Amino acid sequence: MKKIVFAVSVLTAVVAFGGAASAQADACSTNGGYPPGSPNAVMARMRNIASGAYAACVEAQRARTPPVNWTPTRIRTAARQAVTDKLRDPSSAQFRNVRRIEHSNGSTMFCGEVNGRNAYGGMSGFQRFEAGVDRTGDASALIDGGEELNAAYFEGAWNQFCGRIAGTPVQF
Repeated sequence: MKKIVFAVSVLTAVVAFGGAASAQADACSTNGGYPPGSPNAVMARMRNIASGAYAACVEAQRARTPPVNWTPTRIRTAARQAVTDKLRDPSSAQFRNVRRIEHSNGSTMFCGEVNGRNAYGGMSGFQRFEAGVDRTGDASALIDGGEELNAAYFEGAWNQFCGRIAGTPVQF
């Protein structure tokens, strides 16, 4: 009876983990030389993830992603778009005190203040923002008081990226 329960447990694990694991066919996944979907292959994948080897492989692939060769204007446009996408009325955006900070890893950060129309049609008042464009062209932005994060997190991020470095004033 114990052998049957064990066999069913192993079969369930193979179906549950093996199916999901074999569906993930990227260069960083490994079966450890075992047949795909086998219990040993599942364990090899789990060891790969637990040891950090999978994360290191993914990071190495990301580092090999070719950087974009964008002009400063194109970088600024991508960052501005990331900020305005977070506003209720993107066309009403007004910017002030914007600074550009270029990092040694190839990314560019913009820090400043943005104002936009609220749900009632009035201007909401200037709020701090930070926007970044990484070396592969991916842009993201955070606005102080935004719904996606709390004030303490934004304050820490602002101090780390915008508060300590002077940056170059830019027209945003």
